[in-house]
Amino acid sequence: MIRIHRVSRPAELAGQSNQRRYAEANVVAALFEMQNGKCCYCEARLPKEGHAKHVEHFRPKSVFPHLRNEWRNLLLACAQCNGRKGDQFPVIRRRAGHPAQVVVSNGRNKEVPALLDPTNARVNPKDHVGFFTEVSDGPLAGQIRAIEQSVRGATTIRTLDLSSSYYLRGRKAQLHRIWHAFINLDQAQLDGDDAGLTNARNALTKLMSDTNEFAGLARAFARSVQLDKHYDVSIPE
Repeated sequence: MIRIHRVSRPAELAGQSNQRRYAEANVVAALFEMQNGKCCYCEARLPKEGHAKHVEHFRPKSVFPHLRNEWRNLLLACAQCNGRKGDQFPVIRRRAGHPAQVVVSNGRNKEVPALLDPTNARVNPKDHVGFFTEVSDGPLAGQIRAIEQSVRGATTIRTLDLSSSYYLRGRKAQLHRIWHAFINLDQAQLDGDDAGLTNARNALTKLMSDTNEFAGLARAFARSVQLDKHYDVSIPE
């Protein structure tokens, strides 16, 4: 999961309406463009045409019906993530002297979400979810994990079942591509091969770009080996 920058609201969503304006073609197209054609949660590639993508209501429309056409509540998700989340909307309840508790929402707007909203400018997913980025981690290679016991990270992973084998297969394959590019980079630096360095840097930069599938995994790997410090490769936020 990576941060998504929310763009301007499509004209179709202006004004109040109980109609399914959120499902109109221009709204779906705007979400697709905003998310670079990827699922907002797992970062799997979405098809531009067809029905294998769903408008996702971060706050479920069954619990928050008045937010069904609210632009800031809309995302685009793959069928798997959309189906697993369903109408779930866990929130964080805090009481003085007690640890944070995750409970089911009662539909109040001001509740603190226990799920990560990748368009929330104040919360960066990288501070809450990470990955096992060593190929030597074996079965855990590419697996998602909560960072420093993050409540939001752990709840998001559990609610969407992001650690299941369904998601892991794609991340594991991508991790091998990332490692291959890194090995090329490291070898080129050892050999003083300027052309090889440029090619390898470009390859890793592309793997970390917003448009690339599983960019969050590539960025987590980059941070783990300090690509910016040791190899002069910028790591996107």
